[in-house]
Amino acid sequence: MGTVSMNNLWSFIQGLSLTASDRRWLASKLLEPSGSDMIPSNDTATDIGGYIISPKRRKLMGCVTIDPKDIESDERLKYILSK
Repeated sequence: MGTVSMNNLWSFIQGLSLTASDRRWLASKLLEPSGSDMIPSNDTATDIGGYIISPKRRKLMGCVTIDPKDIESDERLKYILSK
């Protein structure tokens, strides 16, 4: 998850009126290992969270980097990322 998405998620969570027990529940869920922590590194298609990821797609995952200077003048992108 990108930095912008994480910041939006954090803003959303802060906007919720969570009780102390709700916060403890959320914290325990965040500390549980996720399925992505156990992704095998073989070249066959693998089921992750109900989705089958092909080796070609898996190779592309995480390899995109965006330079903020390249997108600072794109108003549509700013709008999308602000949501």
